[in-house]
Amino acid sequence: MPAELKCSKATGLDNIPARFLIDSAEQIGPCITYIVNLSLEHCTFPRDMKQAKVIPLYKKGIKSDPGNYRPVSILCVTSTFLERVVHEQMYEYVNKQGLMYDFQSGFRKTYSTNSCLLD
Repeated sequence: MPAELKCSKATGLDNIPARFLIDSAEQIGPCITYIVNLSLEHCTFPRDMKQAKVIPLYKKGIKSDPGNYRPVSILCVTSTFLERVVHEQMYEYVNKQGLMYDFQSGFRKTYSTNSCLLD
């Protein structure tokens, strides 16, 4: 269970805060690991983890105008964790295989738009 999970984030539909997963990682880590490995092994994403709590986030303007809000989807923390595991594994594979375009800066660690401009 990575400690870099953001504890201040709102909870998803499961109402499990990230702090709970971090604090109880030793006890529930094997269960979460089992779910992650099963998901990777079967190339599936658990259906319950796809559901999100959607909340309106105020942008600007008159607060009584619904058009001045944008929807924000809050997934459960285990879903976010699974996504992070998949992302890290895919990122590592793509880099090791040399499949990333040399001038790709978006979605890459230690790269920015400035890196792209300098190349």
